[in-house]
Amino acid sequence: MEEYNDKLHDIIKERLAERDRKCKSMKEWNRKQNSSNLKPLIGIAVAACLVGALFIIPWQTSSDDIIGTRSASQNIEELISQEKYDEALLIIEDELHSSDSTLNALQQDSSMIDEETEYEINVIQLKIRDLKEQREKIIKKIKK
Repeated sequence: MEEYNDKLHDIIKERLAERDRKCKSMKEWNRKQNSSNLKPLIGIAVAACLVGALFIIPWQTSSDDIIGTRSASQNIEELISQEKYDEALLIIEDELHSSDSTLNALQQDSSMIDEETEYEINVIQLKIRDLKEQREKIIKKIKK
């Protein structure tokens, strides 16, 4: 009988060991399955970040043009307040010349104008209009 109990005991030990092995395998499979569920979510998050970056980058380049315009206008305003009209006129003429040449370059190929180029053209036209108004303002002050 002891031999029967020993064999039964060995069979039970083998079955329990097999059960433990299967449980560990199932846990590992579940972990792999959970991590594979995250992969599409990570891909979607990365794609969303890239799309967001593509929309933000064009706006940043346009704002640099506006900042340059504002700083030039601020320098001109400072010169006018200090009554240095000749220096202000020189800056205005230089800005007008560079803005005109940039505007002509952008408008040359009208078939390739996209929304961003149209925006840049509008910004430059506005800058030219402001510079001409400042030039007239200085000329009036000089005549007084």
